[in-house]
Parts: sequence; structure tokens; C-alpha cells
Amino acid sequence: MGRRPFFLASFVTTVYLFWCDKVSKRPTHFCGSHDVAPEPLNQTLTPPRHLRPILSWLLGTIKPERRKIIFTLVLSILAAGCGIFYPYLIGFVVDAITLNNPVYSLPRASLMTLACLLLYWPLSTVAAFLIARIDENILCRMRKETISHLMHLRPNEMIQQTNSQIISRFAYDMENISGLFTSRLIDFTQNIIILLGALIIAFSISVRMTLTLLAILPIILPILFLILHHTFLQAMTYHQTLSMLTAKIADLCRHLPLIKIYALQERVRREIDTSFSNLRAQAIHYRLIHLTVQPFMAFVGITGLTVILLTGSGLAWGGTIRPGQFVAYIIYASAALGALSSMISHIMELYQSAGGIANIYALHAIPTESISSPPPPTS
Repeated sequence: MGRRPFFLASFVTTVYLFWCDKVSKRPTHFCGSHDVAPEPLNQTLTPPRHLRPILSWLLGTIKPERRKIIFTLVLSILAAGCGIFYPYLIGFVVDAITLNNPVYSLPRASLMTLACLLLYWPLSTVAAFLIARIDENILCRMRKETISHLMHLRPNEMIQQTNSQIISRFAYDMENISGLFTSRLIDFTQNIIILLGALIIAFSISVRMTLTLLAILPIILPILFLILHHTFLQAMTYHQTLSMLTAKIADLCRHLPLIKIYALQERVRREIDTSFSNLRAQAIHYRLIHLTVQPFMAFVGITGLTVILLTGSGLAWGGTIRPGQFVAYIIYASAALGALSSMISHIMELYQSAGGIANIYALHAIPTESISSPPPPTS
């Protein structure tokens, strides 16, 4: 009888994930507009099945920022380590206040907590600044290379692939891979460290309470998936703006004869730059929505988790653990839950970015030919 809720929760989670997979494969229509996602290109732009050439091209693109990425990753790991030990030190402060024990000295615990906090803030701030700079540098370099490649395509390739589809697909995929190289991968690594560290320290505090936490996760995960799905639906305005901006570029190229393509290159370049400027503003708005929903999701999860732990384990204030350990355990449970939800979010974003990278690589795979001057007129 006691196992039925867990089987039911697992079944609901499986059905929901299957439904999300089916919905993600349907054509995307934008609310309030007749625009749709960029049409799929023909076989010449089909993403390759082998990962080796894509990875080689991608590593070559990020090679100039390799040292900065490694340095940022080290800073993020150090910041995650300080963040893991911070709740444990808070527990010592609580024990020093509530227990008359010389082992838990209030000045010593306070100094250790303050030192950990002073290390965490600078490390996390510098890492966030470097992440933004590296993302901007890599995307600018990739954008310039792709525009240069696009402008030097053979005329027959430009006509064969349909200019509007190439330009629309280019802007759409560049939006998908925004922030892939540092923010998503580094955040994902940091969340793994936080999740593992929180679970290890939680097991060291109380095995029974941690097993209770792991047992109720199948009930909480469907709620997290629903909230995450709602968060990604907020990005519809972002994609709608993208479709409207790329539609302007498509109108410029749709019905042009071959001789006008050369005179159109600079105008197309200006339209692409304008599109990216507007998309950057929309990306900031979408990021703010994401950062607003995520703390609310963690708050809802930890509230329900606290109620279940207080009523189900019987260890909270029964003398088995100290008050400071209980406070630290609640913080670790919240951190583990938040890290898990962030990892799910990053996995979905990384999957979307992988498709964009494959499409950009397929665009680069089209043979090019330098066209410094228009072709001579035919007699």
C-alpha cells in the first residue's frame, strides 16, 4: 500500500516526459502572429550524423577563449565549494547560540562563516563577469565567420538554398546556441558539484532524513517539470520577435534576380546586425523571467519538503540531531533541490543548443567561392 504513491508518481513523470517529447517535435507556431519557425532546409543543409567534424569545428571556434574558460571553470568550482560549506558553518553558529558547549565557540564559528562568505561572493562575481565576456566574444566571432561565409556562397548555391531560408535559419540557430559555451556548461558543472556535496553532507548529518528526502523526490519531480515547462513557454515572445525580424530579411531576398544579390550584401548585413541587437534585448528579458521563476520554484519545493521532513522523520527536534544540524540540513535539502531543477533546465537548453550548432556547421559545410566582383554580363 505504501509503494503505490511512488509507482503512481513515476508513471505520471514518464507520461509527462513522453508528452513533452511529442510536443517538442511539432511545428512551432507563434501566438499572435502568422510567423512560424524557420522552414527546414533541403538535403544540402542537413546536419551531419557524425559528431567528430562538428566537435572539431566547435573546438576550433572556442580555442582563442580556452584559457579563459578553464580559469572561469576553476573559479566556479571554488565558489561552489565555498557555497557547500557555508550552510554547515551556519549550523555551527546556531549550535553556538543555542547550546552551552565550549566546542561550538560563537566567535570562531562566526569568523569561519564570514571568511567563507567573503570568499564566495568575489569568486562568484568574477566568474559571472567572465562568463558574460566569453559568451559575447565567442558569439561575435561565430557571427562574423558565418556572415562572411554566407556572403561568399556561390550564386547558384544562394538560389538553390533560398536566401530567406538560409538567413532565417542562421539567426534562429545563433539564438539557440547563445550562452552554450560557458554559462550553460559551467552552471551545469557547478550544479553537479552542489548536488553531490549537499547529498554527501546530508548523509553525514542524518541517514534516515536523507533517505526520506530521496524517497519523496519522485513526487516532487513532476511538479518541477510542470514549472520548468511553464518557464520555457514564457520564451514564446522571444521567438516571435526573432521570426518577425528575420521575416524582413526574407522579404529582401525572396524575389530577387541573380544580378541583385551582389548589391544586396551590405543591406542584408545591416538587417542581420539589427536583428541581433533586438534579440539581445529580448534575451535579457527572457533571462529575467527565468531568474524570477527559478527562486519561486525552489521556495515551493523546500516548503513542501520541510513540512514532510518535520512530520515524517521524527528526528527534527527529538534530540537525535542538534538544532544547527537541522538548520544546515534544511539548507542542503533546498540547495540539492534547486541544483536538480537547474540541471534539468540546462539539459533541455543544451539539447536545443546542440541542434543549433549542427545547423550552423551544416551551413559552413556549403562550398564557397570568393566573389569580389559581380560576374560579367552575358551577351
